[in-house]
Amino acid sequence: MKSESNNSNFAVISSTELTEVDSFQIGSPITSIAWSPETTILQNGSIRAVILVAAEDQKLRILQTNQSPIEYPGHSGYINDVAFNVADNSCFASVSDDRTLRIWQWPPGNPNGQSDQIVIKIQLTSPGISVRWNEANAAFLMVAERDGAIRFLDWKTRQFTFSVLAPNGFGSLRSADWSALYPKLFGAVVGKKWYVWNLGSLPIHKPSQQGDTKFDGACSFRWSLKNNDSFAFCSDSPNFQDSTYLY
Repeated sequence: MKSESNNSNFAVISSTELTEVDSFQIGSPITSIAWSPETTILQNGSIRAVILVAAEDQKLRILQTNQSPIEYPGHSGYINDVAFNVADNSCFASVSDDRTLRIWQWPPGNPNGQSDQIVIKIQLTSPGISVRWNEANAAFLMVAERDGAIRFLDWKTRQFTFSVLAPNGFGSLRSADWSALYPKLFGAVVGKKWYVWNLGSLPIHKPSQQGDTKFDGACSFRWSLKNNDSFAFCSDSPNFQDSTYLY
């Protein structure tokens, strides 16, 4: 799949060629994207793709093959991250510079037009940076905020049940991720440091591992989907834009 400034394109990748499945005119640069677990290859070989995108116009959109985009307005700031509920696909979440976490109904009540069906809206203490569901622990949602707080929300009761604060993290958390393979692990890049927490290792509120990012502007912390001991992050610093580190 390729995403350009104001467009979104679906493509099927094979060993020999790329075949475009669908394309959409968004009208605003895309800031974040998430695949729905509903995406499937049908019996006739065609693709039913469902993805969620956030754009600079502060709207969310659901893009589906052979259908018009469904808009979800409501945020009043830059949307930093989006995530589908990977367990039952009943909803998706977004976090924004407007200091809110929002969980939205899917499918919407009005499938042919705009939808503003917010299931949950929670005020955060600082801009929301990352949001993650985990299929192995789908009752909870990880929310990371710019002030360094990483909290886990029981989204059915709307209560935060556990939280950590990254050391010296105030105002400088750039990205966080929750391991899909080993749900006791989560990590983040904060300022010039990376941190990993292990809920199976005491004390659980303190990082079990940490290190230097080797450059300013570390971003996009991601756990491997194949190896639960590996993670990577990259840089958006002008001096290190071609740098990615794997651990």
